[in-house]
Amino acid sequence: MIEFVKGYIAAHKLLNNKDTVLIAVSGGPDSIALLHVLWSLKREYNLELHAAHLNHMFRGDEARADADFVRAFCQELKIPCTIAEEDVPAFIAKTSMSAEEAARHIRYRFFAKISSEIRATKIALGHHADDQAETILLNLLRGSGMKGLAGMKAKRGPYIRPLLGVTRAQIEQYLKKHELPSRVDSTNLEPIYTRNQIRLELIPLLKEKYNPNLANNLNQMAEILRVEDDFIEKITKEAFKAHVKVDVNELSISRKVLLELPLAIRRRLFRLMFQTLTKNKSDMTFKTVIMMEKFVNGENYNKNLGLPQELVLKSKPGIIILSNPKSFAKPKDFSIVLEVPGCITLPNKDKLSAQILLKPESWQNYKKAAVSEAYLDLDLVKTPLKIRSRKPGDSFYPLGLKRKKKVKDFFIDQKVPWFLRDSVPIVTDATDRILWVGGYRVDDRFKISSFTKRVLHLAIEKADDSSV
Repeated sequence: MIEFVKGYIAAHKLLNNKDTVLIAVSGGPDSIALLHVLWSLKREYNLELHAAHLNHMFRGDEARADADFVRAFCQELKIPCTIAEEDVPAFIAKTSMSAEEAARHIRYRFFAKISSEIRATKIALGHHADDQAETILLNLLRGSGMKGLAGMKAKRGPYIRPLLGVTRAQIEQYLKKHELPSRVDSTNLEPIYTRNQIRLELIPLLKEKYNPNLANNLNQMAEILRVEDDFIEKITKEAFKAHVKVDVNELSISRKVLLELPLAIRRRLFRLMFQTLTKNKSDMTFKTVIMMEKFVNGENYNKNLGLPQELVLKSKPGIIILSNPKSFAKPKDFSIVLEVPGCITLPNKDKLSAQILLKPESWQNYKKAAVSEAYLDLDLVKTPLKIRSRKPGDSFYPLGLKRKKKVKDFFIDQKVPWFLRDSVPIVTDATDRILWVGGYRVDDRFKISSFTKRVLHLAIEKADDSSV
């Protein structure tokens, strides 16, 4: 097995001469085999080795016994070892993460800390071919794309997986041949986690009923997809470099250029832009990609789409912009008196006008007014009007609702993006009663009816953004 691992290391360029390697050692068969293999290759590669073991505090005495075992095994091989404890159950209670997600987060944070302290150039993990098969099936059940079906990479940043081409059976045989002891994590034998269910139930069923060579075939598929995924990713990065303009907290690209890109590249470009601004991949779901795709394909000039991580996709004539929330400073509060008739300019450069109309017989047609207009019963209103930004506790009677509602809750129900809410003009009369949440809904108390004699017509004229 050592010769096979040497070939795998060379093929994937996992190690360099004089590397300092931090080895993650749980005490299980996989990590013990990894530790022993790298110890056997220490002279050949002129390696500096350091082991790291983390007690997640899930299993009490059993976990402490694992730590003692790892410490003793490392002492036997004369490999320095850092052993630590982290209260992962408490972290789960604080963050509401799943047990698997929380443990992984804490574990990788621990590896990064120790790696920095010892100035490690590589961090070795004990994942093997059967782990790869489990990962691929898990991602398949989640509906992953090519990247998910390509599984784990042999090398990702400082992390390396020298045993990724080795099966669990080969590892067990290696331990037996070299008479190496190991520990068994009892939680790995319980089908309480999805990955355990795949390992203990799904894979045995698939091997028995459909393909006894399942792990090898899935690993072969992953290798094919990894190469193709890397190629498409390379094209995507070239497209990003060629067409995406990078500004402070903002990325922009020509709508025409974006729509001319092949759909596969366009979707990956969305992901790359998202990740560039957030440094976080987890919130970039396929649902988000489709939202962005539909937005770009629509005629959404001068519109905005709220995205996870509070990012904003904006559409201007001829250009698509993805912005970080830092680029949206909270607008200053405003309050402007509007005479009737009259016209004012709002802080965002939109114009809001008021005029008086004599109600025609077809008054019901006013109900079909555009959202940028409002028709109210002037005799129910006390002038002059005041146009202001929203205030805490603002409430009104949305047309058709017949009951009071907070403006904040109304915005949430109407899915008004958070970054737009403080710019919405709130139209009130002289007594500060809300008449119209500008551009969205009039107050039911001031609606026109068959008894209306004079109509107050309000209209918002958008600022000209054609120069943007």
